[in-house]
Amino acid sequence: MLRAAQDNLRNRYLGVVNERFRHYVTLLSREEGTPAPDLYTVSPDFSLTLTSGGKTHPDTALNRGEREAIALCLQLALTDALFTAEQPPLILDDPFAYLDDRRTERGMHLLQTLAGARQILYLTCSAARAALTPAGK
Repeated sequence: MLRAAQDNLRNRYLGVVNERFRHYVTLLSREEGTPAPDLYTVSPDFSLTLTSGGKTHPDTALNRGEREAIALCLQLALTDALFTAEQPPLILDDPFAYLDDRRTERGMHLLQTLAGARQILYLTCSAARAALTPAGK
């Protein structure tokens, strides 16, 4: 029964999660030097792998900031797959703390894109990242 439940989970959600994950990574990675969305794979156990140079690497091959940003994309994709009628509010505790300024701006752009359809509570102790959030949004 557990195997059947696991197979059902994969069959029901894995395709949607991969599709939505690629969408979010595309929104996040529109800059030079960021791995293309098609280099990432969400495996059947919902872990991430990166394919580069013909080899598959775990997400630990990325630096901490990139891992956290990519993990956010996976969490958003899982949320999309699980909640089809209504989206729950997103409570984010400074998901871009370990990114440089350019990548933080891309991350904030991703969140601004999502803000039209979701309620987002963004917590940060950084005045620089707080300044990237438009007033009233």
